[in-house]
Amino acid sequence: MHQKAQNLVDFPKSVCNFIVRQIQKFKGNCYSIKPESLLQEELNLSSLEMISLLTDICEEFDIDITSISDVDLAKMKKVVDITDILTSKK
Repeated sequence: MHQKAQNLVDFPKSVCNFIVRQIQKFKGNCYSIKPESLLQEELNLSSLEMISLLTDICEEFDIDITSISDVDLAKMKKVVDITDILTSKK
């Protein structure tokens, strides 16, 4: 688990790095993952992989998964979208 006293300035970068590691677990190292990478179109994440990814992120960073609304989920098209939305929940 990450340190509870983690600086919020570092939080988005930490989330982004975690997302990259998790996607590499799902898909291997065959993708070049950037903040602007499209989750489904470029990285071929299935909806099940997206839910697993969000669950893992919320667990890792102590975010209440119920705070993520359907509207938030619909906005999560890119890696940076996840980072931005979860940063707003922290």
